[in-house]
Amino acid sequence: LEDAYRRLTRHRCRMVRRGIAAQPLFTGYCDDGGRM
Repeated sequence: LEDAYRRLTRHRCRMVRRGIAAQPLFTGYCDDGGRM
């Protein structure tokens, strides 16, 4: 389950970098400094 959460958060960060207004699963930050 934890692995799935990590994969989903990485996917969300990729979507945000592409300009898609993806909502965060919970709270946190993307690796590139963008707020999740």
